[in-house]
Amino acid sequence: MSASDILQGGIGNCWFLTAAAAMAEEDGRLESMFINVDDTSVDGISKNGIYAIKMYALMTEIVVTIDDRIPVWKNGNNWRTAYAQVGADGSLWGPLLEKAFADYHGTYEAIVGGWPMVALNTLAGAPGESCGHTNECAEDLWERLQALPENAMVQSTTRFGWKGIVGGHAYTLLQTL
Repeated sequence: MSASDILQGGIGNCWFLTAAAAMAEEDGRLESMFINVDDTSVDGISKNGIYAIKMYALMTEIVVTIDDRIPVWKNGNNWRTAYAQVGADGSLWGPLLEKAFADYHGTYEAIVGGWPMVALNTLAGAPGESCGHTNECAEDLWERLQALPENAMVQSTTRFGWKGIVGGHAYTLLQTL
């Protein structure tokens, strides 16, 4: 599982997908969420089509159980997932995790628009920190980012677009150089 497996689909849930990508940056974080994989799977694919996924509600562990029926639509002669896309390497964990997150919230429509920190709390079960930086100079912000631990899960939202950054979108910060 890697952050590059995350491909946003037909709904505005980048706030959730950035949390999934942040979790994927540390080996074992996402894998530990899929709690029944070893019991009934071959190469991570459930033989029974059932997945039990660990999430958190108010910092308390819960299990969301889903089947493998992912919403699809036909695009010409090709079928595609309607929401999160299958990874370039054929990985299905992105659409499956998104389905569990939608189930946790009731529907796919309920996960359109949200706060990245809330998604990360739901996936990781740990409190986060929100830091505004509109009044912070670039050098101070850069120093703060470089001081974070290597395994920190950092997400960002934008209000305005600039130099290829899409406004009103969420991003995962994978590394500072």
